[in-house]
Amino acid sequence: NWSLYLILSWFPTFVNREMGVDLQTAGLLALAPTVISLVMAPAAGRLFDRLVAKGYNRRTIRRVMQSVAFAGITLAMLTVTLTDSLMISVAVITLSNALGAFSIGGFATNHLDVAPNQAGLLMGVTNTLAAVSSGASVFVSGWIQDVSGGWDAVFYLAALVSVAGAFVYSLLADVDREFD
Repeated sequence: NWSLYLILSWFPTFVNREMGVDLQTAGLLALAPTVISLVMAPAAGRLFDRLVAKGYNRRTIRRVMQSVAFAGITLAMLTVTLTDSLMISVAVITLSNALGAFSIGGFATNHLDVAPNQAGLLMGVTNTLAAVSSGASVFVSGWIQDVSGGWDAVFYLAALVSVAGAFVYSLLADVDREFD
């Protein structure tokens, strides 16, 4: 959620301040990542279901799909620091959200594996933690931007959070039923 809420909250401001685009146009451009997420999330869910139906290992599918999500986010955050192009920035952030949707086959539905009868409760707990991360992202990103006067550190931190998430998920993610 760190990068998702960074993009939702700060991308129009970034486009306005760094690219010189008026806020109305920046807000319109910021719709592209959201729209692609709306399209890709169900597609990623269907992909997960098809891979499971074909007999692929559920744990491997979850880890790979979550890795795709984290890799897309990390690469996009780093790419934005390397370009002055509005179109490239919008394109890579949009691609980031498209690949980020693969988390639907990763952590987002992993609760159903480990606690099928308590998946709602587990989702509530993890979503609460994600909300804390989301709020922290918005606050910390604004603070970094104010202190540094630029955006690179904001995007580097988002990439670092994504790499850390990938590392933790790849080590700890499992599909074995833990709770009933």
